[in-house]
Amino acid sequence: MNPVNPMNPVNPLLAHDVTGPADGPALVLLHSSVCDRRMWEPQWRPLAEAGYRVVRADFRTCGDSPAAVAPYRDEQDVLDLLDSLGIERAASPGPPTAGASRC
Repeated sequence: MNPVNPMNPVNPLLAHDVTGPADGPALVLLHSSVCDRRMWEPQWRPLAEAGYRVVRADFRTCGDSPAAVAPYRDEQDVLDLLDSLGIERAASPGPPTAGASRC
């Protein structure tokens, strides 16, 4: 079960993983449209070992994230997740489709 999203209780937070030091610079790994957060498996632990706080998440209907039950925006889902983790600023390296069509 995904945690309740305090910003939008109708839509739960995205399924996600977090690793790395809590005080490290945050990286958010967003998957392409035909994948889920597992596409980052080779990269996410080495990035954490390099000192980054790494967040990888599944967009709605992908991987372990639930389908939407109300209107939503992917970019707001990501912002809500970051807020819930206390992350105010993050970089998001990712595939072109994640940047162009997602956030």
